[in-house]
Amino acid sequence: AFVTRTNPAPDFAENGEPGEEKKLKVEIVYAEDKKKSDGIVLKQSKEEKTKVDEGTVITITVNKLKEPENPNENTQTNTIVTNTVDDNVVTNTTQN
Repeated sequence: AFVTRTNPAPDFAENGEPGEEKKLKVEIVYAEDKKKSDGIVLKQSKEEKTKVDEGTVITITVNKLKEPENPNENTQTNTIVTNTVDDNVVTNTTQN
């Protein structure tokens, strides 16, 4: 069911079409945006509905809020942690 003016909150779902199976490489990058909630996706490297080939690397940037060492001190952190998933192996890389 789709949202319409007369049905703003459908209470049932319809099955979609089968998706394609592709072996993609996913990188998860953590960044901090204090204006947004922890754990939400801030951006992704491919636009929605973009066609990609098998083996394409998709980078997803996830918000990760840091606790300041001194609660009364407002600090900015530039640490980026990258998790790369390739052939069921996860590789972690940290950059300061």
